Amino acid sequence: MINRQAKSKAEIMKAMADSFDYGTALIKEQTDQSMLEVVQTNQYLGPSSRARVIYFLLGHGWDIYGQMVV
Repeated sequence: MINRQAKSKAEIMKAMADSFDYGTALIKEQTDQSMLEVVQTNQYLGPSSRARVIYFLLGHGWDIYGQMVV
């Protein structure tokens, strides 16, 4: 379970690590066929394959990291 109410630095770091573990578990559940399956997303992406959604989320994480580093 990811603690969405984390306040302290230790709680926030654990919640972040838990969120990455959750994402990794979701990706490992996928097959080649399920990655190509088209799913409904928000208005920004529209209907997209699961592979596109995962790629978008990874790229978004890289963007946020780049903003934080500066």
